[in-house]
Amino acid sequence: MERNEQSSERLLAAISRVQSHFIDDAEPESVCGMLLQELLKLSGSEYGVICEVVRNAEQAPYLRMQAIRALTLSEEVKGVTAQTAQSPEYRNLMVLCERVLTTREPVILNDPGTHELLSGHSVVNTFLALPIDRGKQLLGIVGLAKRSGGYDEAGLAYLEPFLSTCAQLLEGFRNRRLKMEAENALKQREDRFRAAVHGANDGIWDWNLDTNETYFSPRWKTMLGYEEAELADSYSVWESRLHPEDRDSVLAQLGRYLDGTDERYDVEFRMRKKNGDYCWINARGSLVRGDDGKPVRMAGSHTDITERKRIEALHDAEKRALEMVAKGETLESVLGFVCKAVERLAPPMLCSVMLTDHDGMHLLLATALKLPTEYSQAIKRIPIGPAIGSCGSAAYFQKPVIATDIATDPSWKDYASVALTHGLKACWSLPIMSAANRLLGTLAVYHHEPREPQPTDLKILEQVSQVAAIAIEHAHMMEAVREGQERFRAAVQGANEGIWDWNLATSEVYFSPRWKAILGYEDHEIAHTYQEWESRLHQEDRERVLSHLSDSLEGRVARYEVEFRLRKKDGVYCWINACGIVIRDAANRPVRMAGSHTDISERKREEALQVAEKQTLELVAKGTYLNDVLTFMCQAIEAVTEPMLCSVMLVSKDQTALLFSAGPSLPEEYTFLLTSIPIGPAAGSCGTAAYHGTPIIAEDITVHPLWASCAHVALRHGLRACWSQPIKG
Repeated sequence: MERNEQSSERLLAAISRVQSHFIDDAEPESVCGMLLQELLKLSGSEYGVICEVVRNAEQAPYLRMQAIRALTLSEEVKGVTAQTAQSPEYRNLMVLCERVLTTREPVILNDPGTHELLSGHSVVNTFLALPIDRGKQLLGIVGLAKRSGGYDEAGLAYLEPFLSTCAQLLEGFRNRRLKMEAENALKQREDRFRAAVHGANDGIWDWNLDTNETYFSPRWKTMLGYEEAELADSYSVWESRLHPEDRDSVLAQLGRYLDGTDERYDVEFRMRKKNGDYCWINARGSLVRGDDGKPVRMAGSHTDITERKRIEALHDAEKRALEMVAKGETLESVLGFVCKAVERLAPPMLCSVMLTDHDGMHLLLATALKLPTEYSQAIKRIPIGPAIGSCGSAAYFQKPVIATDIATDPSWKDYASVALTHGLKACWSLPIMSAANRLLGTLAVYHHEPREPQPTDLKILEQVSQVAAIAIEHAHMMEAVREGQERFRAAVQGANEGIWDWNLATSEVYFSPRWKAILGYEDHEIAHTYQEWESRLHQEDRERVLSHLSDSLEGRVARYEVEFRLRKKDGVYCWINACGIVIRDAANRPVRMAGSHTDISERKREEALQVAEKQTLELVAKGTYLNDVLTFMCQAIEAVTEPMLCSVMLVSKDQTALLFSAGPSLPEEYTFLLTSIPIGPAAGSCGTAAYHGTPIIAEDITVHPLWASCAHVALRHGLRACWSQPIKG
């Protein structure tokens, strides 16, 4: 159980490290190198490779290696050297990875004799290849090799959350690359247009500074949603439509260009369109001056950059959301941020996120910051079904459901009145799917007017739904870890074994309540220090046990398991079986040790009694005197029932008395008094047991009625209790 908790902590720590490295805008080569390092540590493999699935001009997939731990070398390399690329180990590893490219199924090879590529191989004797999937898309392949003990399905399940992180990061790099390619292509187009029309790209404008008349091309007007005849040719048409937040800075920059302070006019701002929405504009222009040097004319272009701005804002929002996830912020906070981001990116959308209920049959509203309160209450919990509005239907079919007009959409037939009452006229919903293609919930946007999505709208929602999926899966993972920890704590409290966990750097040791109870202590009676354990070791066991502990810490033995005696609170020693593991850091230094204590005192007694019984029979067979045999028996019983003192008395020939025969540890004066004692109904424990033929237990001689006449004799010699068992032939 302890190892499972540690494994979960290692897994989460590894995921957090690579996510943080990605968020820091590290290069793909560096991040993939870290991914591989973490995979090698988590899986216990010596060698490995991470490949990205890319496509050629004919769209045929092939593997591009991103990181490798060389199979012929003992150090990590950043690229494929000629030596590595030509080695049979590398070629075989890539062939096995290509099998996953074809089948999209994991490959496990643990027996070199079962595959021709491993048969007789001097280095690679076990191999694992895993697909890195993102939904239905194969993004990459991980190959791992040479793990002691081989690979199994449990190992695959353990690595699944980390592979999901690999998929997220590979997809992130792919998106970055596509964005960069798109930006480079846009720049090339802008350069060509600038060369062709002196800064003009889309909408053309020409401003006469003397008359304030301004020519706006038809394209300039259509960018704002107007027909050519709907806008006058005046400067105020432009200035009056500037966004209030941009107005002052834009006019100031224009003024600096007109008075010669700035050498060029290139500015971005928002303009109000005919429908009241704002679009982003990139304005460029050049100035014509008169003979006196004063500006007389200015002409240029307007380029609608709304889509570019939305993509940039989308990437910023994605990065911020991933940072929130990596920092461990609550799922509610992350999803609230996601909804706000959508509403900023595509106004006037109203965004909501619903999560799949535990029963898998309903959706629960997680966040809807701008939806009417009464409507949010109405959709707090809805069934998943084929005609349950956009969200219920999207969850049922696991594909987008676009209701451009709620009033007429068939999926809203039984629910339209609820939405329409609150002024909601359109709803687009996308399912939120996990990396394993499992339904997590839905992302929806509402509109106050019937509306059909544009391609960019759907792209934004698809990207945001993937970020939401990461946040939800991370929250589920953290919840699973918390539940596992709670189960572990409950198991520790209910287990018969005592648990211990030793921090070697501080010498602090956690002892579970059961560990302390085995020794007869309450939880608060033993401090959490190493000395609490060592000081209670039996002197005869101490040197042997500490030597075995040292061997375990130094790595000279593979497993810490040893039996010894520990002193209990009452001074009696109990037998303990101790098991544990040593946890080491990256430099193979021991940093922590944890394990359990099991009380094996009863087992040790049984073993000792069996040995004593055999030895007694051997003495009888040898013809040893009866008194010597009985003395040996007493000593054997005392050895396993410390601190008991044992005696044997035999019935006299006339059956009226008991005669003392053996009692090697009883006080000598007391044994003189036991030479002969009567058999009767109130003759102490032994005389009474012989009289009735049943065991007699006197827990306290001082007050027991059978000892009324002879208690003073036993008490004088420090004897306070006596249990007697009749010996029957």
